[in-house]
Amino acid sequence: MFRPQGKYKHIQAQTRALWDSFADNGELAYTKTELLIDTIEFENNSKLFNEFERGALRHLCAELEIQKGSSGGFTCDEFLDMVRRTTPMLSRKSPSSPSSPSPALPPPPSSDNMAERMHKMEETVEDLKDIVQQLSNRLSLETAAKQAALSAVKDLEERIEKLEAESLQAADLNHNLQSELEAAERKARENQSRDAIEIERLQARQQELDEELQSKDMQIIKNQAETEEVQRLRDREQKLQDEVERAENQAIKARRRVSELENEATEARKRISEWEIEQKSQDHNVAEIDSLRAREQELENKVEKAENEAIEARKRVLELENEATEKNLDHNVAEIDSLRAREQELENKVEKAEKEAIEARKRMAEMPMPDHIVVEIDGLRARHQKLQHEATEARKRVSELENEATEARKRGPVVAVRKRSSELIQALWCLAGLLLFWPIMWARTWSPQGAFVPV
Repeated sequence: MFRPQGKYKHIQAQTRALWDSFADNGELAYTKTELLIDTIEFENNSKLFNEFERGALRHLCAELEIQKGSSGGFTCDEFLDMVRRTTPMLSRKSPSSPSSPSPALPPPPSSDNMAERMHKMEETVEDLKDIVQQLSNRLSLETAAKQAALSAVKDLEERIEKLEAESLQAADLNHNLQSELEAAERKARENQSRDAIEIERLQARQQELDEELQSKDMQIIKNQAETEEVQRLRDREQKLQDEVERAENQAIKARRRVSELENEATEARKRISEWEIEQKSQDHNVAEIDSLRAREQELENKVEKAENEAIEARKRVLELENEATEKNLDHNVAEIDSLRAREQELENKVEKAEKEAIEARKRMAEMPMPDHIVVEIDGLRARHQKLQHEATEARKRVSELENEATEARKRGPVVAVRKRSSELIQALWCLAGLLLFWPIMWARTWSPQGAFVPV
């Protein structure tokens, strides 16, 4: 039973707190109503409303919300007042049959307490009035529920019509999709037949490509062999190219040397032209040139004699080395010492001849040369290059002899001394020939009569 006193304030506070937790809008009106009804029933520990009464309460809440309009719906206090007005009617219903309340019939009257019975009849009339009031209220509730049901049915009819229209549209769409599906199936069958023809053509093409690939494999094998041959030819070509480059470098060096010689020849021609201008006043140089030629011949004789002596000394040294190797005689050391003294004497002669050649070259350089000597100078330069090559070979030979001397040094001091003596003699004579031959050839380049003197 709903009791406004005592728990009503507690219920009001609780429902207000629950109410405030929801958004205050029209979409949640029924949810709020259910929440409030359940809260009231929970506080009374019994189910006060049946389904019909719940529907009536919802309808009343909807009407109250419509009356409020756009002001935010009905408040919690308004709803509780509405329930409070409705609850006394519901609280009188029988617990055994809450859905159909009917008043109990009064007992039959007796003759002794008529007044009491009349009083009870009055109370019964009051109860009947209450029942009538309850029935009228319930009728109004049922009427409101029927109106709500009618409005709901109307809404359902409108939704059914809308769904039927959507169903027709869906049927049309399904028909269109079916047509498109049939067209797609026909196209797929056509594509399948066309794909089968294309597959056959591709298989034939694949077979052709396999044959071509096999032929290309054979060609690749052949090309690999040709590539190896080409690589060998390229290596050979590279070697030849390197040789050509070396030859070109040598040719460039030769051209550079020729250019230098041409420059020197140009300078010589200039000097010759100056000499031709002063030739008439320089006839007294003829006698000096004759003396130089005589001195040259003397130097040649000395060099030839020194060469012969060196050859004899070298032969003697070789004989002594052979004797020392066979007999291991120590008395040959004195002979070697004499040969070394003779070698020193020859060195002194060579130095003296070299100095005289340098003086002659200086004096010849101070004298102008005629034009026909230029060709002879070129020949002398070629000869000089050849002598330089021979000197290089001689140096190599001296290096080899030094190596042999190192090996001979291991065999004994006497043999090493003799070997070294022979090597020194040979090297000295090679250098003497190189140093003396060039100034001698320079001194023999021209004669007083202007005739060419062969070397």
